[in-house]
Order: sequence, then structure tokens, then C-alpha cells
Amino acid sequence: MGRTDRFAFKGIASKADIDQIEAESQLSSCPKTTYDSALQSCNDNPNELALSFFMLGKDYKTPFTFTYSEMLAEINAAANMLRGLGVEKGDVVGIILPNLPETCFVMVASQTVGISFSINPLLEKELLKELLVAANVKVLITLGPFVKTNIWEKVNAVRLEVSSIKHVIKVNMTPYLRGWKKTVVSLITSFKNQGVSAEVQGLYDYEPLKEQFPKDKLSFKFDVEPSDAAAYFHTGGTTGRPKIAIQTQDNICFDCWSTGHNLRTGEEEFTVYGGLPLFHVFGAMVMFSMCVAGSGHLILAGPKGFRGDGVMTNFWKTIRHYEITVIAAVPAIYNSLLDNSSGEDCSGINYAISGAAPLPVEVMRTFEKRTGIQILEGYGCTEGTCMVAVNPPYGKRKIGSVGYPIPYVDIRILQKKSQSNYIELPSNEIGAVCIKGRNVFKGYIEEEDNSGVWVNFNGENYYHTGDLGKIDNDGYLWLTGRQKELIIRGGHNIDPVSIESAFYAHPSVDLAAAVGRPDPKVGEVPVVYVQVKSGKNLNEQELFDFIQDKIFEKAAIPKAIVMIDKMPLTSIDKIFKPKLCMQEIKATCERELIGFSLKSIDVFNSKSAGFTARIKGVSLSDHEAIMASLSKYSFSFELHQ
Repeated sequence: MGRTDRFAFKGIASKADIDQIEAESQLSSCPKTTYDSALQSCNDNPNELALSFFMLGKDYKTPFTFTYSEMLAEINAAANMLRGLGVEKGDVVGIILPNLPETCFVMVASQTVGISFSINPLLEKELLKELLVAANVKVLITLGPFVKTNIWEKVNAVRLEVSSIKHVIKVNMTPYLRGWKKTVVSLITSFKNQGVSAEVQGLYDYEPLKEQFPKDKLSFKFDVEPSDAAAYFHTGGTTGRPKIAIQTQDNICFDCWSTGHNLRTGEEEFTVYGGLPLFHVFGAMVMFSMCVAGSGHLILAGPKGFRGDGVMTNFWKTIRHYEITVIAAVPAIYNSLLDNSSGEDCSGINYAISGAAPLPVEVMRTFEKRTGIQILEGYGCTEGTCMVAVNPPYGKRKIGSVGYPIPYVDIRILQKKSQSNYIELPSNEIGAVCIKGRNVFKGYIEEEDNSGVWVNFNGENYYHTGDLGKIDNDGYLWLTGRQKELIIRGGHNIDPVSIESAFYAHPSVDLAAAVGRPDPKVGEVPVVYVQVKSGKNLNEQELFDFIQDKIFEKAAIPKAIVMIDKMPLTSIDKIFKPKLCMQEIKATCERELIGFSLKSIDVFNSKSAGFTARIKGVSLSDHEAIMASLSKYSFSFELHQ
């Protein structure tokens, strides 16, 4: 019979399609809550597969599966369980889990009774604690003791220090193993520290606790409104210190609904490869929530996603086995896949979506030439509930652009004229990318983080993304950099992407990152960190010679090339430039302060002052000389005895 498409998504080929959708005011078909979205997909397609999961890349042929009716039953039971533990509207459920079916179920369940807060399980315990405290988490769902993971050890070390937590629930990953592995791992984990309940904090195992609650329906009055907070996401990405963003029910449902019009998620076969982490908005929205909203089939590729054992080496086999129609990934993944592809049969794939960071044009062209898969570069942010713009899959794609705004989203390129006055720039002029729409978040939970977030234009509030870009004569959005990542050389703004693109044109370059090196005369000069592809040999001079005629701005030619073995990456494989910037500041301090007797130099990201060097062991007699040495640079510093 095939899947039922209740939205009648048509797919977008041109700006005229978007104008038609907006003129017809089809918003009434958008679900009101994330639970409604799952419920409607279940009602329409109860027996269709919603989720397939395997632990290791080589196990892709033997997944654990859930139909839409089975998934809804799991969501119901988890929601009833959370309500039974006292979670009410406005209460926060922390989720520190890898990619598991339970991660999907409890995400929707948490939003059904309160607010979900998915947290990166790879974070160190100190930052986990900071986030749990900041969000005032009431119930924490996390991974229990398991082999080759320290998630439980980190959580157990800090959970009793978070006074807001009343209950901790441990998810067991062992049931997703088979045969002797299941027996051995069960035995090993039984000897690990299981933790104990405390007077102020209950401790439970997920499966036996959940089984005490009904699966057929919600056992409480469901009174969630579209304007209610549904999810917290910690953000910061490549820009530094994490902040916690608030997304409403309507933010999530609208973004899935509007993006669905672009990508035609209501197609008869809509099968998504799921390798992105579910704690990140790209994975949670484009990979999971949008798939559920379109009654699609999500192939959840192991607990670690793309980073899992055997996942990348079995990627193309998995694609063919499940007849995947959509891939969602970040640029670094597409670059890595080039090493594993050779004339693959990818005829069933409609398109691949790239986001989270700019996709180098050379990587796109090489990937498409080798695989035949069209990559749609899009643009999103946590504050925009992920998708904000994307190239039209059924129309003209402009390589290098991020396409049209999704339906009902307004993007303006603005320029600040005074403290409270912004003007709109004409086509093809670069300015601040500002957005307005039902996908725009409510703000950050800490009020101090909301300073400067909103700009008023024509009496309306727009979210100031911090990105720089332009809109061309055809309505396509082009990103030209981030204000915080611009290298400012003597008042001259240099876009790092323009430098990096030259390096990516070299076939042996795997990753390239241009950052500013502190300079006493011009503020900053560009330097480029380079990671070479495995098995390739390349030196600095070869690269210098290669890029000379590819960078057309003299000021943008790098002062140095730094070859590194491993580029620092975020959890979704975006280059983490703050670490490189902090390395440059530390190296500058070390060069300037040779000869002084010091204990240590470290660099941190201050809320108020940005990147700051902390110099310890400064004697009173050296204080003035060190001040003079460092004051000629623009970065902040602290001197301590």
C-alpha cells in the first residue's frame, strides 16, 4: 500500500513554489506538538518501519526494528514513566545518551511531559555538571555501566552534586548485542559500579521501570501548547562557551513541516541515513524529528554514529541494503567518504544534505563526480531550530550558496547604523544575516546571553545570527563568514573561507582552518592549520607555492602554515577554531615572555572578555615589564603571582 502522506508535500523547485505555499496559508496542516507529530504518523502508517538500529557497522543487515505503532508505544510508556516520577510542564529531563532507540523515545516523551535537554555524552564531567545545574534538571536519563564507555562513570561522579536532580534512570545497551558478546558484556558490566540510590535521589534501571507503565496511551491529561518550551540545546559550536537555547513545540514542528515542503519528505520512500549525534540540533531535527514528521524510516547507525566501529567502512553497503534516499552529514564526513567510494551505485539516493559548516566547493565537486549524488548545501543554527535555508532539490542549485529560505521564514541582510537602527542592504551586498519566523527560538535560559541577540527592523524582532552573508538577485542566500571568525588585519576584514578554499583545492589536503595570529602592528594576521590526508606527504613550502595564485587578496595570504596530525573537531566534526585561536594566543605569550620566570600560561574563554591569557607565577618586579610586552596585543590577559 505504501506510506500515507498527510501533508501532500510537493518539493520546491523555485522561489515561485515558496511564494505559492505561503500564499495558500497551508500552516493548518502543521502539527501542534512533537507528540502530535509522532501520533499522526502512527495513525497514518502504523505498520511502516520508523526506526532500524544496529550496534556495529558490520551488523547493518541484522538491525533491531520498530514500526510506528511500536515507537509510539515506547514514547507513551516513557512519558507515563516520567509523569509518574513527578515531571510536570516546565520541568527539565536531562538526556546523556549515545545514539540509541531509547534516545529517540525519551526525547519525544520528555517533550510530552516537560522539556528535553539532550547533552553531549563526550563532555567532561565538570561541564556535564555545569549544564545540569544551569538547566535545573529534575530527572536525568543516562547510559548505565558499559564496556568501552565512561559515560556512567562521569555521571555517577557528579550526579549527587546537582541538587535539582530527583531521579536518575540508567539505560542498558546490552540488549542490542547478540550471542556470546551479549553474555560476556553482561558479565563484565555486572562488576562495574552500578551506583546506589540516595535519600535525595532515586536510581532506576530504564527498562524495568518503564514496563510498569501503560504503552497504549498517555495516562495523564495532555495539555501542552505550541508556545510551551519543548527542548533545550546547548550551543556554542565553533564560537566558544556553550549557551543553552530554548526551543518551543511550535519551533520544532514548524521547522520540520516547512523543511518537509522543500525536501519532499512525504515521498513514498523516505529513508534517512542516521549518523549524526542526536544531542546536536542537526541530528535531532533533520535526521530524527523531520523523519518522524514525514513518516520516514530512520536508519540509526550505531551509538557513535559516523564515528562508530565499522560504520564508515560499511557505509556504501548500508546505503544499498536499506535503499537510502537521503543522507544528512557535515562537510568533514563527505570528505572522509571520498576515501571509501569508487564507482558506487547511488541511483536510489535523491540527495545529500550538508550543513553545520561551509562545504568546500572542491569537496562537493569531487564527491558528486565520484558518486553521482547531488549535495544540497543548507544553512541552519540551533537558534533557528536547525534548518533556515536550503538549495532547492527539484530546481536550480547554486554551488556555494545555501539556497532559499524555507517557507514562511524571512531572512534579511542588515547593517547597523546606530545603537538601535538597522537598515536593509540591497542584493549582493554583504551584511549581518538576520532571521524571523516560527522556527526562531525563545532565547537563552541565561538572560545575559540574550544581550545583542535581537535586532529591531521595521518594528519586528529579528534574530542576529552572527553570520555574514548576502542575498543575490534570484533570492539565494550566500554565507561569507562569521563575524566572530573574521580575521581583522589592520581594520581590514578577511574571510577565513576565502583562504581555506585555496587549500582545499589541493588533493592532499584533508582539513584546513584559517585563524588570526595576534600581531602587535595590525591586530591579527592569517595563519592556516592543515591536516593532510592519510598516506599523503605534503610540506609547508609545497602548499605555499600551490596557493599563491589562488588567493586574490594580498592581505589574506597566510603568514604561516602549520601542519598538524589531528585537527580539533567538535562532536559533529566541525573544526573547533577556538582551540586553534587559543593555541596562537598562548604561543604569542610564550614568545613574548621568554626569559621571565613563570609557573604557567594558559588561555580560556571568558564570558566578558573573550579569549584571555592567564599568566601565573609573575613576580612583582616583572609585573610592569610583562604588562608592557602583552599590552601591544588585542587579546585580554591576567597576571597572577
